[in-house]
Amino acid sequence: MDQIRILTKNELDEALSLSQFAFQYKLTNEEKARKKDRIKENEVWGYFQNEDLASKLHLLSLQVFIQEVPFYMGGIASVATWPEYRRKGMVKKLLKKVLIKMKENGQTISMLHPFSFPFYRKYGWETFIAYKKYTIDINQIPRSEAADGTIKRIGKNRSLLNEIYTAYAKKYNGMLIRSEEWWKNLIFTQKNHQTVVWYDEEQVPKGYAIYTVKDKRMKVEELIFLNEQARCGLWNFISQHDSMVHTVQLTVPESDQFSFVFENPSFKQEVVPYFMARIIDVKDFLTQYPLKPSRSLFLHVYDEFASWNNGIFHLQNSKNGLLVKHFEKKTEKMACAHPPKRGLQCDIQTLTAMLLGYQRPTFLCEIGKLKGNKEEVAVWEQLISKKTTYFIDFF
Repeated sequence: MDQIRILTKNELDEALSLSQFAFQYKLTNEEKARKKDRIKENEVWGYFQNEDLASKLHLLSLQVFIQEVPFYMGGIASVATWPEYRRKGMVKKLLKKVLIKMKENGQTISMLHPFSFPFYRKYGWETFIAYKKYTIDINQIPRSEAADGTIKRIGKNRSLLNEIYTAYAKKYNGMLIRSEEWWKNLIFTQKNHQTVVWYDEEQVPKGYAIYTVKDKRMKVEELIFLNEQARCGLWNFISQHDSMVHTVQLTVPESDQFSFVFENPSFKQEVVPYFMARIIDVKDFLTQYPLKPSRSLFLHVYDEFASWNNGIFHLQNSKNGLLVKHFEKKTEKMACAHPPKRGLQCDIQTLTAMLLGYQRPTFLCEIGKLKGNKEEVAVWEQLISKKTTYFIDFF
């Protein structure tokens, strides 16, 4: 008999065994105990066949910034199936189950790191962030004289780092709101990490870097800055390692243009697609989203995997914020026999990419993902913030 349910505490060893096999790593007894302690905070959903765990995923309860507003986010992680149970639709059924659970939880958006982008696109998730990976000869790094300030090496000062990180995170859509436990369990657990903070002339902390140095290579895990002085000051600090480092490796937002100031910008730059996102509940998401249209707007949305999102959404500004009315379509397909005279039309993937700022309405219209007249596309182009997406964590 098949069953989908949340694993009990006594079944977490089975989940860890499946993860170790699927992702090819080995935990010591001490690491296993720590891992079990952490995942108790999550919901581990399993697909059982004849009382045997066949497939599972972890549902994390997190928050992210979108347009500087905190949104409750359901993180999907550690999706795995034993080989003998694969290609039987178990993950599809698990995803369907947790989509309903996330809707009930008030998590209006979900994120995951895909093993396959096409696989998760089938279920409504869409790419929402790619980052640039820089590999630089340390002697190419420009040194700025305009970055007056000081660098201080610090320990695990969560409060200080989180204050800087949070201010930086609000500049982008999709950045995680880090809890104390997140800093403790996922940031400060790495060995041999060095952490420095950059202070301006008034001794106000405006940036930090977390990095390691090994085998003549500096790997910068996080480079966080709140203004141009802090960025230049941190880059100056990185360049000071030239006696012990040949190569610097770091990741930056896809929109980063700092390489323009390099005298020789011909270092290796890779664009890496990273995380995917999905709007779980369109009506609730739009209600929270800081949108202020000057006139009423219509959205025609199609979501094959979450039927409650299908239909027409009427958006109108009011004294109490954005008023969203949903006219649900009960038919299997959203598309009308006659195209609507008013409103934009798109699927849930396109809507997610557009509202998060990963792709602009004009481009989505050009490639046929977003349908509507030019005037309405132009209205959306102006309404949606120019904030881009970024995400530096992993789960």
